[in-house]
Amino acid sequence: MSSSGHPTSANSETDRHPDEVLPASKREFIVVSVFGVILMIGFALMPPKEAPINWVDAVFFLAGLFALSGSAWFMIMREFTGRALADTRLRILSVLVLIIAMLVLFAVSFYRLSGIAGEMTGLNTHLDAVYFTVSTSMTVGFGDVVASGQIGRFVVLIQMVFNVVVLAAAGKLVSTLFVVRGKERATKS
Repeated sequence: MSSSGHPTSANSETDRHPDEVLPASKREFIVVSVFGVILMIGFALMPPKEAPINWVDAVFFLAGLFALSGSAWFMIMREFTGRALADTRLRILSVLVLIIAMLVLFAVSFYRLSGIAGEMTGLNTHLDAVYFTVSTSMTVGFGDVVASGQIGRFVVLIQMVFNVVVLAAAGKLVSTLFVVRGKERATKS
């Protein structure tokens, strides 16, 4: 019985250890999947790179950058204040959504920049844009796609900063999950 007189189950989330890792629910998985699909559809439907770049492109890039910055700041503050410890599923979903959004935002940006002569060398298709974004995120750049112009290099610099923040958060989350799983296994045996 709880203090309010209602029966409690041993499986309720309030009775669990704060470090216990619960699997994501179907609803949470669907939310992340739908978000990813919406972003991919938007990516596929964006104007061709030959279309002139105008103020709408700049507004979308800045809005996306602002949203990513806010999400990253929220995630970092949750980590440093300790509020993230009790909500592992939210942490995992936050990192996944942030990575998907970051990859799509920068892939769209690089694809649109490739329509400006001299900005992006070797970037001709949607797949090239995703390839360049992922290879930059993984810091393996092969040199076949290059940001040649000043605007392209500036966007790459912004992506590098996001890579450090988001990938560091993902690395910290994964290492925390391994430690917690190790503790769970040690207490079960």
